[in-house]
Amino acid sequence: MNKTLIITMGIFKDSIRQPVSYFLVIFFSLLLLITRIITTFGFGLEINMIREMGISSIVLCGLLISILASPGIISEDIRNRAILVVFAKPISKREFILGKYIGIMLTILCAFFFLTLVFGLTLLWKGDILHYGNITKSIILSYELVAIITAISLTLSIFLPIALNAVVCFFIYAAGHLSPYICGRLIEKGGVSQFIGNVIYSILPNLEDFNVSSALAAGIPITSGYMAITSFYGLMYIGVILFIATIILERKEIY
Repeated sequence: MNKTLIITMGIFKDSIRQPVSYFLVIFFSLLLLITRIITTFGFGLEINMIREMGISSIVLCGLLISILASPGIISEDIRNRAILVVFAKPISKREFILGKYIGIMLTILCAFFFLTLVFGLTLLWKGDILHYGNITKSIILSYELVAIITAISLTLSIFLPIALNAVVCFFIYAAGHLSPYICGRLIEKGGVSQFIGNVIYSILPNLEDFNVSSALAAGIPITSGYMAITSFYGLMYIGVILFIATIILERKEIY
């Protein structure tokens, strides 16, 4: 556990030193602030637009940090042989993967915390003080969504360069939101289509469960039961992905 913590803190320190992380947080903070101006002519839907744009901005910032954070790119560690230095010490592949992942997620947590404060100030500026419970739950689910994509990105980074990793991750992000609809149509057809639909639905993360922006905009309460079930699914999916990442790294020849 101490070895995992050492790797975690090393990745966290390296990540927060990255100029791209600061740029993204500052950029999306400004974007959150100007949503107050952008939605001026929302014809009575200003609050709903600010909520949806705010959550989307925070999620996008987290996704970009998770994919572009160079300390988390394992293929770079392999290419520049830095990983040989790490494994020269008594550190297991599991500890390495877990430390990398937690370090990146700590960086994203800091970004989420700061952007949430800016988002809250924007809502307060607009006079929306009635749905902070729902907004908090929505941000927690959004963080879990980013955590799933981060686990996938970390796994892909073992053998993919950063540019290709980004493309694949954003494809999975889009497919994960559309999978309930696409797979549902395939399953309805029966036969081979049903089998294919079930396989795709089982493999792709169901990210639409974490998207509660419509409920947030409509003021529909997000129940604790829904939070618990969705969070459990997210944790299980992340656990499986990190387990796969460990197996891949164990079998990969590093020299």
